[in-house]
Formats: sequence, structure tokens, C-alpha cells
Amino acid sequence: MLGNKIKSQYIEALNSPNLDSSDLILMSIQLLEAELKVELVDVRNAYIQNDYSTAKQIINNLCANNIEDQRIAMLVIQKMLQVRDIPEENQSRRYFEARFSKALLGGLNERDFEALNHFLQTIRRLDTDGAFASQLPTADVMTLQDAVKVVNVVRGFGDDNPIVNGYRGPLRKKSPIVPRKDRDDTPIKEDDNSRAKPLSLNPGVMKASAPIPVDEQLDKALQGKTPDTFRIDRGVNDGFSATRADIPFVNSVSGTAFSLSVMLHFFLEENKGQEGLEAEVDSIIRAFMGHMCGKGYHSMGEMIEVLRDPSVQNLFAQHQIALNLDFNSDTTRDTFKAAASYSKTINIKRKFSEELVVQHQQKMEDGWNIQPIDAKQYLQKVRDKEAIIIDAPHTIINNGIFSHEYIGEICELVGNYNLAENVAFPPERLALFHTTAFIETEIQRDPDASEIEKRAEDDLYSMVYDEFYPSVLEKINASKDRFDALQDLIFNDARTTIMNYSNGNYDASVRAQIKDPFFLECLDYLDKIQTRFLENKVSHGQYKENADLGSIMIRALFTKMYNREMGQKIASIVDEVGNDIIKKKQYPRMSVHARDDRHTYMMMGAPACGKGVALGRAAILAEETHQVAWRDVCKINTDDHRAIVTQGQHLGQDTKIHAQLSNVESMIITSIANQKYNQKLKSGGAPHLLIDTVMPLMRKFNIGLEQDGQLHVFAVTAPVDESLKRMVARGQDTGRYVSSNYVIQAHQSVSNDLIKNLCSLTDAGKNFDFVILDTHVPLGSDPIVVMVGDTALKKLLIFDEDAAAYFYGKKNIDTNGRSMAQLYQDRPMMDNGYLDVFKASGFEVALPSQSINASSFISEPEPVSPTSNRQTLLLKFDQTKSVEIPSVKQTSGLAIDLKKTEEKKGPIIR
Repeated sequence: MLGNKIKSQYIEALNSPNLDSSDLILMSIQLLEAELKVELVDVRNAYIQNDYSTAKQIINNLCANNIEDQRIAMLVIQKMLQVRDIPEENQSRRYFEARFSKALLGGLNERDFEALNHFLQTIRRLDTDGAFASQLPTADVMTLQDAVKVVNVVRGFGDDNPIVNGYRGPLRKKSPIVPRKDRDDTPIKEDDNSRAKPLSLNPGVMKASAPIPVDEQLDKALQGKTPDTFRIDRGVNDGFSATRADIPFVNSVSGTAFSLSVMLHFFLEENKGQEGLEAEVDSIIRAFMGHMCGKGYHSMGEMIEVLRDPSVQNLFAQHQIALNLDFNSDTTRDTFKAAASYSKTINIKRKFSEELVVQHQQKMEDGWNIQPIDAKQYLQKVRDKEAIIIDAPHTIINNGIFSHEYIGEICELVGNYNLAENVAFPPERLALFHTTAFIETEIQRDPDASEIEKRAEDDLYSMVYDEFYPSVLEKINASKDRFDALQDLIFNDARTTIMNYSNGNYDASVRAQIKDPFFLECLDYLDKIQTRFLENKVSHGQYKENADLGSIMIRALFTKMYNREMGQKIASIVDEVGNDIIKKKQYPRMSVHARDDRHTYMMMGAPACGKGVALGRAAILAEETHQVAWRDVCKINTDDHRAIVTQGQHLGQDTKIHAQLSNVESMIITSIANQKYNQKLKSGGAPHLLIDTVMPLMRKFNIGLEQDGQLHVFAVTAPVDESLKRMVARGQDTGRYVSSNYVIQAHQSVSNDLIKNLCSLTDAGKNFDFVILDTHVPLGSDPIVVMVGDTALKKLLIFDEDAAAYFYGKKNIDTNGRSMAQLYQDRPMMDNGYLDVFKASGFEVALPSQSINASSFISEPEPVSPTSNRQTLLLKFDQTKSVEIPSVKQTSGLAIDLKKTEEKKGPIIR
């Protein structure tokens, strides 16, 4: 009996525009059984066997003749004409099969075990050379694990046992279904992104991207499950999936089902004349179906259609055996109910999702209301079966070793949602990060090279997935046992450390003798957690029901220890494999430079403020003034990492949040690459470097200034509303959006911190040059040069006083404002206070209102000192040209050559 609320939900779900046959049948069964107060056994049987035409016909007849509620009857009949089956999708059927296969295996009884034990004797006799002996039960089939071992060897027998293989070949040749197998086995093309192998927490034949109740997820994420591995070959004539779109595509026509048929033929031949063989065959097939589908190797339809094949039917007819493919039983009632509820939920979500996406599009036209995706909110939602989750989680959550719920518990335990610290990755994912960072810090690349100048190594995505990552994975897979052992060792270390800590074994005297700084860091980590305990700030079970606090603590400490230890192991493998590939393929390495021979070009500014314009000028400066080939500059860019970490990830329908979902993993790669670069610096030399950043962080400046390197800083600025508008336009084109809050905060931070940090470094005696560019100009026009300075000479030239005051005034904005008026409520928009800051650091400032000539401000190029290669920031003014701002030509330092930009008729962007 359905309550009115549930009934109305089913009706709402049936109104979803994206129903398939499985959705329609599952939900109709629940509605019609409630109306008729009988169980629709024939419909259930037809559904199990993928006989949807029979199921629909029965439902149609019932709606036309037996259902009093005409609203339901007409809706079901109407939707029957609108369903669309897509073999790659069929989510509710996949969910049904995941539950159903589990029920089939779980329902095996003593009689079934006897049948499998009988079958085991035949298998042993077929295994004449003992090749499969180690995979089989050592004694009789007594448990479910024994039963699984028996049916699990069927695939291997079909491929490798000469007796079975020799009989299977001719049988398959007689079959009309085999030529229709449409699994695509062609090699992956260079630009083929459709055969990703994502990590999956979903059981059975469910795809990794499909939603599922949290308590039904696998304990450990698996990579490369069959449902996510293959695709359909649409070129096959009358292909199986083309003609049976209602059957979930996993692996197409099951060759293993043919192997089972042959092995059952030998089983029947050996036991000819014995009673009960038909029932035993049924038991064996149920166990086989439950295992194959439960492991995700084949959907039920891909196997049932083989067993219905005329050649297979004739094989069993020789033994007077009629296959019984009616798997319905009392144990499946709950499966049908759960699958119908699942179908109801996902279709309501689809309907809501479409409505919400439209609302998002309307809200985000002005860019002020793009909201960040809150990891905490997502982690709380995954426990709520009724929650509407439109989009997938952050990629980092999806790719962790531990379940989403445990990640939430770890974050709650340690008191922060820093996913980069609180998620442990499998070796394969760490390898992806380190491989990308290796390429970025070793090989000459120019991602923005023209078509004429472009080289293979310029495509970072292709270099990772086509050239380096497969070889790294091969090396890791060859050492899988070693990595598994290391993982277990770290887990045990974490457990032991926590036990000793809780027993008070790490007092001050003991810690004073510990030499390992990282272990001391781990103890400090536990101290902080203990403090949170004492302050009653630790809660658990918020994300995972009945979560055990001890297991959460072990996982938290394990994550900290594991990321360091496993990261180091993976890094060494990546270095070894990567260096071999570079040598073999002769990829050009970046040259290494020390002290003031090394140039760093630092781009900074809030998102969508036009750093690309500054990048073009930096490239010109490098090549024409510093004689540095631009492709010989190390380029570490978080935006370049997004496509790499989202390969194979299903990020949901709203592309406006995809950049946020991938941002943490993208930044992890950036962090690893920066660490690798810093290691080179410490060893005495490193390549030239491009730093593309948002915030003017002191540590970023220090990378360029390390060991007296030459630093050239380019900052870009534009009004907040203009950058938000650009960000939305860019997002509509690329799907890469940034939250409004972050954009506004970035504007405030850049203006507040840039000049402060420039002067702090000047006070510390650091020598570098800098320029601020205002990109708020008409399309196709050059940016306005706001100011140019050199800290060695302590000279600052202000080209546009108003633009400078506006730039500095953005430090006053209210980051909670959601309009230009709200940003500056009772706060000055223009602020000349930057002049006092520069003058306090000893800068000589020249303004447009003052008389300027080149000789009085900066003279001819000369080194800062006789032993230094660094030349001062030289500005030579073209006094003969009349332009809105002075024409600047520079023979050293920052090259802002307005004559050159005029010739190009627009911003220089490479």
C-alpha cells in the first residue's frame, strides 16, 4: 500500500522528461500493485529477463481495463510512448541488477551448494593439467566464498582450457548473436577522452557516475571497472546494443556465458541419467549470474540472450534440459521496491536539476551570485537519501582511498575542510599528479605557441596521458604488492602511534629524543585533535552513521603519514620513468640557470582581469630583452591541470561549477610542481620560471628572488564588475567559472597586499622591477600602463594617477557587497595612500604633472654592480610622439614598448 505522499512522488517522477523503459516499468509496478492490491508476478518475471515488450503489454492492458484512477492510467500509457532507452545509461536497471545479483548470491542455499559441488567435480576433471587448481576450493563447496570460486573460473576455462575452448569455438560459429557483439576494441586515439577509467564506489554493473545510497557503496573505490571501461562500436551491423538498447551495455554479448554452456554440457554428459540435473543446472546458472553481474563483468541481458541463443538451446536440448531463466522469488520483492524508489529519486532529481540549472543561468548572468560548492554541505548531503544533489562531488572526494563519509568524518575530527590535507589518494592518482608536475618542470613547452611553431610537447594533456602516465602506471602495477604492503604498514604505524599516544608514551622527555621532524609533526597533529576533544569541539557520526571515533582517528593520521610516504615513493618512480622517456624520445629539457642568470616572470591579478595580456608582454620581454626562449621558461599553471584531473570524471550537469569541483586537485599538482622547482633551486640552479598567480603572496616573490634571481612582476587590474562580467563570458565559453566571492576577495587582496609587499621587499634590499597594467580598455586596445618601478633604484613612474588611485582604492572594498555600490559603501573608491607607502620605503616618485625626462629619472643601461648581470629597469621616453600615455621603450627590465603594440593593433597575447 502506497501512502499519498509516496504515490504523488511516483507520479511526479513519471513526469520526468528522461524516462527509460526500466524507469517506467519499475515505477508502474509499484503504482499498479497498490491500485490493484495484487503482485504483478508476470510483469516482474518479464522485467527480470529484460523482456520489456511483454512487461509493457501487460501494464498497458491493466491501465486500459483495470485501473480506476485514470490519472495514473493515462500518465503511464502516455509515458510508454515517450521512453527512450540508451544502453550506456539505463541507470535504474543497473541499480536493480546490482541489488538483484547480490540477492541471487545471498539466496544460495545448501541445495545450491550441493549442485555447485557436483559441478566442481566436472571442472576438476576438465582441468587436466591442474592450471586452475589453486583457484578452486580445496574441499567441497560449503560456503558462499567456495561457490564464488567455482563460477569464477568459468571465464578462464573458456579462454585457456583446450577442451572447453575447442568446443566453444564451433558453438559460437553457429550462433546468430555472436556477429552482433559490438564492444569496441580499437586502440584509444590521441584525442579520445571517452574511455576513461575513473575510480568507482558503485557495485555491480553500475557506472561510476551513477548516484547511489551511501550505505550501498563499495568499501573501497575500484579503478577501471568494466562498466566504465568499454564503449559501443556503432559500426557493427545490427549491433547487439543498437537493437537491444534496453539492456545496459557493459561488455556486449557474453563470451563467458558460452563457456558456461559448454562446461554445463560436459557436466550433463558426465552425469547422464541422474535425477535432479535440471534443478542443479538452474542453481549453477543462478550462482553464475549473481557473480558475473555482481562483479560488474556483464549485465544480465548480455548473458541471458546467450542462454536463449538457438545454438545454446540446442546444446541443452540434447540432454532433455529446459533452462529455467525465471529468477523471481520472494527475495526479489525488496529489490523491486528499492529499484523503483531509486528510479523515483533519480527522476525527481533530474526534473529538479533541469529547473535549477535554468535558475542558475538566470542568476549568474551578472556574475555577482555564483556560489562556491561547499564540500561540507555535499558530504552532509550524501547521507540524506532524499537530498537533491545536482552535481558530482569535488574530484578530490571522488578519488580518495576512503569513502566520502569517512572523508567528512576526518574533516570534522581535525576541524577543517582542507581536502588537500584530509584526503589520501591511491598510488595511481598520486602518480597522475607527480607525472604532470614532472613534465612541467623538466621539458621545454610553449602551450600558446602558434600553429607553425607548435610541437608535440606543448600539449600537456597529451604528454601526460599518451606519453608518460601509461608507462608510470605500468611500473606501479608491476610493484602493486609492494605498494599494498606499504599502505598496510602505514596504517599499522598510524594505529600503533595512536595507541602509544593515548597511553601517554610521548611525553616531553620522549619527544626531546625524537630526531624525526615529521614524526614530531604527527604528534603535534594529535595534540591539536586532543585539544579539540578537551574543548568538546569533536563530533562524529555526522557523515557516517555509527562511525567509530577510533577508526576515524586512525584514518586521519594515516592520511597525513600516507600522503608523505607514498608521495615520495611515487615521485621516485615518476622521476625514473620520466627521465627514461625523455632520453628515449629526446624531448628538450629546460636549461638550468643560477643566481642572476635566472629570470622569473610573475603574473598576478584577480580572476578575469587579463593576465593573458601581461603574459604576451612577458614573452616579448624574455625573448627580445633577456634573450630567453619563451619555451625554455618553466610554466606551472593551475588552469592547465583541470582537464587532466577531470579526465574520466563525471562532474554533473552544471558546467558553471566544474572549475570549483576540480580546483583542489589542480592546485595539488601546482603545489607538487612548485616543490620540484624549489628542489632544483636548492641544488644550485633551476630553469627560468613563469608564475601565474592571483594573490601577491610573499612566498611567490621569494621563489623568483631566491639566490639573487631576477624577478619581473606584472600585475593586472580592472573594475570588479568588469572582471565578473568577463568571468561569466569565459565560463559560458569554456565551462570554467570562479565563485563571485573569490573574485571579489581577490580584487581586495591584490590591491591591499601588492604595494605593501613590494615595499616590504624593497626595505629588505631585494631588487626587482614591476609594472601594473589596467586592462579596462575597449576591445582590441592596449592596456593602460598604470605604473612602472624598480626597487634597486627605488624609482617609480606613475603613468596614470587616477588608475593608480583606483587600483589602490580596491583595498577598501567590502567583500560582502554584491554590487558596485555595495562594495564601496562609505568607503573611498580612489585612494592615493599608495604614494605615502612607496615614499616611506625611499622611492622617488614621478607623476604626470611633474616634468620628466629620461636622463633625470633613469639613464643608460648599466649593471646594478660590476659583478651583477642584472640591469636596472630602464625607461626611455619617446618625447616626439603624442599619445594618451607616454610611449615607453626599454632596453632592459620591463619591456613595455607602445610603438610595438600600436603596430600589432591590439594587446599582445601569445
